[in-house]
Amino acid sequence: MNYFRETMFICCICAVLSSAVRMISPDKLKKEMNLICTLLIIVCTASSFAGYRINLNEKKLYSERDRTADYNNIILEQTAESMKQELEHELKSKDITVHELVIDCSYDEYNYIKADKVLAVINEANKCMQAEKIIRDKYSGCTVEVTS
Repeated sequence: MNYFRETMFICCICAVLSSAVRMISPDKLKKEMNLICTLLIIVCTASSFAGYRINLNEKKLYSERDRTADYNNIILEQTAESMKQELEHELKSKDITVHELVIDCSYDEYNYIKADKVLAVINEANKCMQAEKIIRDKYSGCTVEVTS
């Protein structure tokens, strides 16, 4: 009995929606809109009798926790990339050529993004100390490794 009620409820909703669409549609499109609304009612009724049910409360396709974790990872990656570009520009302005630069970021206990580790490979061995000082001044509190 419950199954029959659900089917009738779906038919009634489709009928109300199709009659509202028929009233709103212009005269040119009356035939097309009638056809579309009739097909909608037939498909809804047939799918209900065939056993196709859509229940969004039963299964979540993508959990909120996964979405938040993905979002946080994207934010960390983008922030690390921005920090890398800014640091490369600053080192380049001091005539230090960077061969490779890696910045690891994470969230602290207050959900602020912080740099945990900075690894820089520069081309000139005599400018390692200068590059390390620039990086330490810019990102205090993180591990800094500068090699040539």
